[in-house]
Amino acid sequence: MDTPVVVIGGSLTFKQGSKGGTAWTEVPGQPGQYQTVAPNPVSTIAIKTTAQPDSDDNHRKDDADPTTDKLPGLSVAGTSFQINVFTVASGANPIVSIASIDGITITLFLPSSAPSGAILCPNTSNRRVDYSSDGNCANLDQFAKVDVIIGRPPSTTTTTIKCILDATVSFPTPCLGKCRIVLRCPDKAQ
Repeated sequence: MDTPVVVIGGSLTFKQGSKGGTAWTEVPGQPGQYQTVAPNPVSTIAIKTTAQPDSDDNHRKDDADPTTDKLPGLSVAGTSFQINVFTVASGANPIVSIASIDGITITLFLPSSAPSGAILCPNTSNRRVDYSSDGNCANLDQFAKVDVIIGRPPSTTTTTIKCILDATVSFPTPCLGKCRIVLRCPDKAQ
């Protein structure tokens, strides 16, 4: 399995995590929107149990391993999908979206509900893009949940994946978790 897009836990970093080293590219005529192309249609969207530190451009073998998933992968089977990403402060308004019509060309963009001045900040290799709410790539937020919408209306399925740890007796204050969202597809045919 390959992992064309990974949302890194504890951050709002969107990584082009494929084995082949493909980068995000800015969409021509659409400043601030980025695209990547998966080697094959995305087949599942998974949430990982943990998110190890991830500060480089390398593919993570564990991302492709379904035995370490927190939940069974959501099947998208090469159809259209959209992932709306929320922070604690954004409430019901998504601040970043990842979408694909065909499961192959994947676009990262700021929806109209994103805060004024928010931007996407690619790193020098264009393998990682950070969300910044302050317009200068200094204020990097953490995601709280994602809504995954699979299919086109009228037959859509929406699943919410929380990345906030609920309050417990041991930890009475809810806190951000370290979940990691992974888009998976079969390896490119040789």
